Amino acid sequence: MPKIALAVVLYNPDMTEVTENINSYKDAVDLIITIDNSEHSSHNLEESERFIHLRNNANMGIAQALNEGMKKAKDLGYEYIVLMDQDSQFFDAKTSIKALYDALQDKESNFMSSSVVVNADIAPKEHTELLRYIDSCITSGSMVNLTMTDKIGFHEEKLFIDYVDFEYSLRARQMGYTIVETKGARLKHLIGESKKVSLSFFPWYKTYTTNHSPLRRYYRWRNSAYVWKMYRDAFPKWIRKNKKQTFGDMKKVILFEDNKIEKIKAMLSGLKDASNDKFGKFEKR
Repeated sequence: MPKIALAVVLYNPDMTEVTENINSYKDAVDLIITIDNSEHSSHNLEESERFIHLRNNANMGIAQALNEGMKKAKDLGYEYIVLMDQDSQFFDAKTSIKALYDALQDKESNFMSSSVVVNADIAPKEHTELLRYIDSCITSGSMVNLTMTDKIGFHEEKLFIDYVDFEYSLRARQMGYTIVETKGARLKHLIGESKKVSLSFFPWYKTYTTNHSPLRRYYRWRNSAYVWKMYRDAFPKWIRKNKKQTFGDMKKVILFEDNKIEKIKAMLSGLKDASNDKFGKFEKR
């Protein structure tokens, strides 16, 4: 296996948690790059030939931060990079990262490999096959073949956060590249602040809410509208499924979450800005 880099984006992190997560995979890769989007960075992570820390001293968005890490690794001669969220870790880092690399070797067209995501409260959908070809994957726990970025490019920075990974996945797929999920890589990852809920008058009905903030609802709805428009012809099935999930989330906000009115307003504001081609970091109005 060649040398593997890993990039993790930080934003106002719980350094106890981040240090634990980094320690869990530091011996499974050759280089770790942290990109800190915090306005006031105060971490004391060690820096060495195997640890590089980039500080933006401002929230530049997940897309730009990921691109900074990927470009740094590429400039240093790395052909593969693992992308992680600050709150994620593998169940077994060495096994998982090797599985991600092996999955990329299955086809010459493979651009990204993805882990099976395991939420503490939500059981993953298990598949019998070791490798499963998919249209999109989340950023955390994925491995990217950096040599293919010459043609595919990097993450769309105007999206800032949310749907950055889906847009990148679909763009690669539209260009003829493939994305593969491997059962050999398993990731501990929490989506939002997931919570199991039920209706008092229908106690048998149980579901999960993500409890994202109004700001994150804004980004999710603005950027989902962008992705739906960009890829509706190439991936109609994916778009239909994602729309169903997105509007289903709106129902959950109305039924189960706090700050309902503020969140609904944020969603509608996101749709409006997408229709007016207004992207980038949200500015208060």
